[in-house]
Amino acid sequence: RWLLALDDHEFFESQEFMALEQWKTMGTFLKQVVISQYESLYSSNKENFDKSFASATSGLLQLLYERDCRKSFMDEGWISAEITHIFHRDEEAQNYVISHSPFFIPLDDRFKLFHDNVNQEKQTIRSSFYSRVGLKIHRDNLFEEGYEKLSRLSATEFRQKFRVEFINSSGLAEAGIDGGGLFKEFITEMLHRGFNPDSGLFTNSHHNDLYPNPEAPKSVEGWEKMFTFLGRILGKSLFDLVLVHLPLSRFFISRILKKSANHVNDLSILDPALYKGLMELKNYKGNVEEDFGLTFSLSETVLGEKRIVDLIPGGRNKSVTNQNRMKYIFLMARYRLNVKIKPQIEYFLLGFYDVIPYQWIQMFNEVLFCSVC
Repeated sequence: RWLLALDDHEFFESQEFMALEQWKTMGTFLKQVVISQYESLYSSNKENFDKSFASATSGLLQLLYERDCRKSFMDEGWISAEITHIFHRDEEAQNYVISHSPFFIPLDDRFKLFHDNVNQEKQTIRSSFYSRVGLKIHRDNLFEEGYEKLSRLSATEFRQKFRVEFINSSGLAEAGIDGGGLFKEFITEMLHRGFNPDSGLFTNSHHNDLYPNPEAPKSVEGWEKMFTFLGRILGKSLFDLVLVHLPLSRFFISRILKKSANHVNDLSILDPALYKGLMELKNYKGNVEEDFGLTFSLSETVLGEKRIVDLIPGGRNKSVTNQNRMKYIFLMARYRLNVKIKPQIEYFLLGFYDVIPYQWIQMFNEVLFCSVC
């Protein structure tokens, strides 16, 4: 938890808690500890394997790895490890490494695992009697018509091959047979329109990345089904290897990948002013309660209506002090990054995991996910 509590300035600049060189030494040491635990698990000395210890050390190593991915401080190739003899021992060993330390697996192997899962599922679909979904779509009503027709499909049907035929403004079928190009055009256009902030479902961060619109439940009719639908469409693009280059926010991708709780540093992307204010509060040397006058609550305006939100039960009556300010900072970050958009993300993931099971992507980090998306 103390590693999560360090903001980027403390970690990289002031280095008050620990020097970067010490973090690097710790990272290298942790890697060897985790590998030795894995080796004991898949050897004749299984009694030496401590599950809780292995989970704690691999979790800490994961946090250092994620920090290094955001801003590199470790030596190049530091996380590389020769664990092929463990990883390829059996399916149990493979699944354990994937779920606890996927960063040990070479990139090529991770992409191959993903593609193998997709191809195996496609082979299963091809062996069924119904393996194609035909779609006639009017170009001038593409998103609405696509939504209406695809919403009827089951999760299994969504994985089948789509054959798209476009109808022009005159009501005539456009020439040509869909060899894959029309489908890619259709999926790409569906995603770009659905994720467009004008739809009300997604909005832009300060860096113009996309994340679920906190106000969608108030402003978009049928928002639950729309988020589930867009989750399926994004999953479909990954399933059929259609690169759409959506600029998704890092903290939103973290939720898709079920990574560790969103870090306070993610607020610097979502709301730089709030992040700056929280860092000032964190490092303030004076009397926080008297000088800031904060409580464990916040005020926000939703569609013109102002309301008070308690971060804890009775939060509006509990003052923020020097002693509890870290709890306040974590709760503020949690509210903005998680609580406020939790329903939107849950409905989105319901659709996404229908097409792409979590197990297929758990070995990716945010950067690698973008490379297949």
